[in-house]
Amino acid sequence: MSLQDEMADQESEKFERKLAELLGVSYDELLITEYEVTDNIGNDDVVYEHIVRFTEDSPRSVLEKIIGLNERNEITLPIVDLADEE
Repeated sequence: MSLQDEMADQESEKFERKLAELLGVSYDELLITEYEVTDNIGNDDVVYEHIVRFTEDSPRSVLEKIIGLNERNEITLPIVDLADEE
């Protein structure tokens, strides 16, 4: 594995750990879901929030733990640096 690949993997894990924390599920639980994250960007090109959408293939037992998840399996998160590990 190249150094670039290793760094990308570390950033991906940081992102997923932070996302799991924000969603109120464990890192391992998040890993068994399928999701995409998009940004809500205003006309001024500023990112205002993140939208996380889970597929129907995601385990219902995990999705039920996410407070605020709507009927379309989406949740809106305030703007945070999802790769920031604090």
